[in-house]
Amino acid sequence: MKHTKGLWEVDPMRPETDGELPGYVYVRPTIRKGSPIARVNWQPTKGEGPANARLIAAAPDLADALRDLELVASRLSNIKHQGGEIGPDDWSDLWWEIQTARAALAKLEVEK
Repeated sequence: MKHTKGLWEVDPMRPETDGELPGYVYVRPTIRKGSPIARVNWQPTKGEGPANARLIAAAPDLADALRDLELVASRLSNIKHQGGEIGPDDWSDLWWEIQTARAALAKLEVEK
């Protein structure tokens, strides 16, 4: 899959509005600021625009976490399928991948 390399972030600038009219929230690459990856509609009454922008910005981290989690889960499944024992290091690998996935999901939450 080819896409703009992450990390992505919701542009910390205020949406293009005076706070009472619809506007836009931008998602941009974190490292090299430049053209937006996405321009998300924002309406003060719904609050969905910023949440949608956070979801888009978290996409690279979510995709990476899901790929890594799938690799570990497949490895553990293969061990069990072949009659092997899942050892402490295997469980540790799974635990770390779950933590990575949780960190990616946390990016969806409202920043305080």
